[in-house]
This record gives sequence, C-alpha cells and structure tokens, in this order.
Amino acid sequence: EAYDDVNAIANVELSLDARVTGQPFSSPSTVLGSGLPPAKPAVGDTRTYFTASTPEFGRELWMTNGAIDQTRMVADLIPGSDGITISSSAVNGDRLFFVTSNPTQLWTTNGFSSPQLITGDFQIIEALVPFQNTAAFVSNGSIYRVVDAVGFPYQMIVGNIQVWQTGFNSINLNNLLLFANGNQLMATGGVGATPLAIFTSSSLLSGATVFNNKVYFYAQQTGSNGTELWSTDGTAMETQRVIAFPNSFPLQHLRVVNGKLVFLVGNTLYVSNGTVAGTTLVGNVGGSDAITNRQVAVAGSTYYVLSPTNAGAVLAKLDLSNTLPGFNVPFIIPGVSTVSEMAPLYTGEVVFTDSPANALWFSDGTERGTYVIATGPFDQLSHFPATGRLLMRGPDNSSSAAPSSTTLWVLDTGSLTLVPLTVSAPPRPFGLTVALTNEEGDGVVTWRDLSIAATAIAGRNVATS
Repeated sequence: EAYDDVNAIANVELSLDARVTGQPFSSPSTVLGSGLPPAKPAVGDTRTYFTASTPEFGRELWMTNGAIDQTRMVADLIPGSDGITISSSAVNGDRLFFVTSNPTQLWTTNGFSSPQLITGDFQIIEALVPFQNTAAFVSNGSIYRVVDAVGFPYQMIVGNIQVWQTGFNSINLNNLLLFANGNQLMATGGVGATPLAIFTSSSLLSGATVFNNKVYFYAQQTGSNGTELWSTDGTAMETQRVIAFPNSFPLQHLRVVNGKLVFLVGNTLYVSNGTVAGTTLVGNVGGSDAITNRQVAVAGSTYYVLSPTNAGAVLAKLDLSNTLPGFNVPFIIPGVSTVSEMAPLYTGEVVFTDSPANALWFSDGTERGTYVIATGPFDQLSHFPATGRLLMRGPDNSSSAAPSSTTLWVLDTGSLTLVPLTVSAPPRPFGLTVALTNEEGDGVVTWRDLSIAATAIAGRNVATS
C-alpha cells in the first residue's frame, strides 16, 4: 500500500513464516511401519506413500521415491505420539488423496507440500478412486468429484448408488468413470453428466483392466455356468463378450504385458489381443485349479505365477518379449509352502517372501536362478519403477523382530544388496517477527532498534536472539 506521507510511518513489522529442514532420526529402526489401506503402500509415478510410527511423532504419513536418502515424513498432522488413522487412499500421478478417521477428513498432497484439507463435511467416505486429474469418492450412496477450486472442494456426480462394488476397481477411461453398482456396470462423464447403465451381469463384476482404450473385466450373463471375459469403451453398444469358458473355474489375474492381455482360468494360462481369434492357450502353471492364494507379478515383458502346493511353491514364467510367447516349464521351490508377497524388478526378475518365515527370495524364473537373498521377516514389498529399487520392511541389524517393530530397507536391484533407509522428520514451521523503528520520523527505517522473536510450533523450543 502506498502512503503520501512517509514521515507518518512510525514502525514497520516484518512477519515471516519459515520452515526448518527436519533432522534425520538417530536410527531408522525407530520407524514402525504399516502401509496405507489395504495394508499396502500407495504407489505413484515416481514416489510411494505409506504410514509409519515413531516415538516422537506417532503414526503419520510418509513418502519416499525409493532413493536411500529421499524418505521423509510428509507432515505431522496430529502433534504428539497418537498420530493419524488412514481409512482410504488413491494416487493420481504423484498426487495422493487420503481419508483420515476420527474425524473423517479428506486430504491431498504431492508429498513435498503440507497436506491440504479438502473437506470434513462427511461422516463416512466409503471409497476413493482416481478420476480425471483429481479423485472421486463415495459417501452415503452418492459419488463426488474433488474440485480444485477455493470454496468448491467437491461436487456431486451421481446419487442413489445402491451397492458400491469395490472389487471392480473403478476406472477412469478417457475421462469416463466406470463403476459397478452391484451387478450393474455404469459410466459417467463427471459432474452434470447423466450416469448410464451399460451392462447387467448375473454375477459381481471384477478384474477391471485398461487395454487398447477399452476396459476388460470378468462377468457372467444370466444362464451361463462358466466365466467370461468382456470389454467396453464406456458405451452399451460397445460392451461385448470377448470369450467364454463354460464349466470352468473363475478367470483371474488379468494383466497387460507388452501389448498383450494375460490371464488365468484355473491353472491354465492364456494370452490374448482382446479378440476371440487372438486368444491362445499357453500352458499349465501347476498347482490346483481351485487355488485362490496365488501370487502374480509383471516384470517388464514377463508374467510370473507362484502357486502354493503341499510339496512347495510352483513357479511359472511367461516371456512376451518376442513374437512367440516363451513359457518356461514350471518347477517346485522346495520348502516354500506359501508365498506372502511377490514384487517385480525392472530388470525382469521378481522377489518374493515365503510364509511363515518371510525370507526374501530372488528369481529369474529358473531353478538355478531362484534363491534366498536375506532371512526375514520381510513384508510390504513396493517397487519403484523410476529408480529400479524395492522398498520393504524388515528386521533391524540386531534382532529378528516382528514386522511391527522393524526397519525400512531398500533393495538395490543391480547389486541385490539391502541398505537401511535414512529417514528424516518433516520441515518444522516457526514464526519469525522482525520489528523495525522509524526513529528520525523521516520515513527511513533504520536497524537501530531491532528485535527478533521466534515462536515455536507444537511445543518445540526455538531460541530467541
């Protein structure tokens, strides 16, 4: 603001809100981890979010890009040792949307800025999914879209949803939100667009996967007694059955691998280009048709399947890097009765943990190339495509404690060595006030009477000088 009479200025006060870089914790073993719901980290394009607890801050939101020195707490949302509880989360690009409980609040952050509160207007938020450039959420039978506008944090997309079917993995396809309302597949273009019912099934919909500008999913029509693969472009006219498997076990583990669809029907492996004529039976992955706890991972152009059996886990590998599929003969890994988790490496291999020991294994899909990297327990494997590293929880250097009191580790996929993460607290805010006095009355502010006061936040002491 401009003043005509500068001599009328008696005092000037400069207020500065600054942030002090957080200091590294004395030991990474102070990180007591657990993932975001559903108990897994939320992975973005270049960073991953997770929750962890420390004695000083309690349970808070954390972020890492997979580098050893780039793991930090995003913010201390609740000062003290109690911390937060996250009930739902979704990542759009690198932006995280998450819901905290008690009270129910919807937040967003890019991992480097303090989380921004979107709304606290809802008593419950049932589901949270990426949509367009933000996110959509479900509350009390209605779907809302997060709006990036001051004063308008959200808008209703559609109401009167009878059954929100989360198993469908609601998908943003060409700016359409496809979601399952019970056994009905619906599509909406967002706020102001009328939602359309494009397909009705006699079973719950599942396995939604985007491939060649369409969504592929599993369903059954009334009267069918098997499992069916369907596709849609978001319209009723272009929602079509691709192929049916009468009298079969459910279709599972649909993935996109190097420009092809790969899926299992029982223990039979198929590759498809999305058409009946282009769907080929590849082979048998081993194990029982009825196995429900298989682990599947896609590493580059390779599809891995681990199936538990009484004799040990059976590992199958499908290589789609060439024109013709390369299917390795499945083999048994003795002593591994159950596989807890499996994660891909950008080099084309996988790592997995067995149960109950949760030792960390490496495999290139061959018997000779399958072995233990480190004894556990390890869990919550999370791959970082941008850095080619793997984040996980594991025991500290002095004990084999359970994962509830463990260290965060990074696996360097080049050397297959484990290195503990260096973690740091978030930048700590403080208020700084500088008071300057115009002693001569001539409009010139001098430094003769200078006082600096720093105000601590959340009870942390900041010296005054």
